Amino acid sequence: MNIQLSNTKINSGSVQTVNARDLHEFLESKQEFANWIKNRIGQYGFVEGQDFTIDKFINGRATLKDYHITLDMAKELSMVERNEKGKQARQYFIECERRTKDPVRAFLSAAKSELLSMASEVAKEVEILKPKAEAMERLEASGGSIVPRAAAKLVSYPERKFFKLLQFKNFGYRCYSKLSCWRR
Repeated sequence: MNIQLSNTKINSGSVQTVNARDLHEFLESKQEFANWIKNRIGQYGFVEGQDFTIDKFINGRATLKDYHITLDMAKELSMVERNEKGKQARQYFIECERRTKDPVRAFLSAAKSELLSMASEVAKEVEILKPKAEAMERLEASGGSIVPRAAAKLVSYPERKFFKLLQFKNFGYRCYSKLSCWRR
């Protein structure tokens, strides 16, 4: 949901609010914003300084009003829209309110989801590194010496390319064919 919460001073106290334009856009109301907000304020008896504040700003020649509405007002406006978007918005605001009332639980919930995400990433890394670890264990079991063909299979690399790589790196093997390699 793209509705951002902000803290606004209402009645000499800081209250969480949302921008009414963002809510109007999310609710996909068919009315023009100015008419929609004025009708809702009049119809449901919302009070400036208690349920919302107004910031005026100039946009070119026009003076626009930004309404910062409390979560309670936002919930009520969402509820009266009577559509799926209204229900989603109302549930979102209820969850926001729940998080502000119980910050410890909200923190633990966020931490839990982050830890689960990290654990999932670690599990993916383990799956990627598992074949390499098994290859290292096999190399260790061989006493540290291994023939090139077995080494190529160990790292799942085509034999001819592996032999050419050994030659290129001057690793000490001269490979004449796929079947035979002698030490220089």
